[in-house]
Amino acid sequence: MIHNSAVKSADQSIPEQVEPGGANLTRRQLLVAAGGVGLGVVLAGCNDDGPQAGRPPGPTVEPNGVVVDVQSIDNTFRPDRIEITPGTEVVWTNLGRTEHDVLAVDGTWGVQPEDFPPGASFSHVFGEVAEVPYYCSIHAVVGDVMFGMTGTIVVVEA
Repeated sequence: MIHNSAVKSADQSIPEQVEPGGANLTRRQLLVAAGGVGLGVVLAGCNDDGPQAGRPPGPTVEPNGVVVDVQSIDNTFRPDRIEITPGTEVVWTNLGRTEHDVLAVDGTWGVQPEDFPPGASFSHVFGEVAEVPYYCSIHAVVGDVMFGMTGTIVVVEA
């Protein structure tokens, strides 16, 4: 079902911090930076299976050029149920006042709250014919019956 997922922040830029007089880093700053790089190299070497280890590859589908928007507004998705065909990209935009997340109930795709603050957007291309429930873990209860900030994507044959 997963083709691609993307997260876009409202502010794509990260301000650079420049020390007065140029790049005068303290010895402590250099050691912390070097330690972080070294740790990253060590941890990368521990994962020989790549970033998708343990996850079977999902079927890929070419985007069909159709984009459907869903708004994440405080405690609701609008619309909360949409019907699409395979290859459709659904874009959620957080128009609320607080962080949200968007998570598939089956756990195969989603975006975490820190990546979905007010003004951010998240997209996913759906490939398989299915009924796909999703929710915001901050504002919904998921179990035998889902309620709160929930939604459903219904993917039907073209």
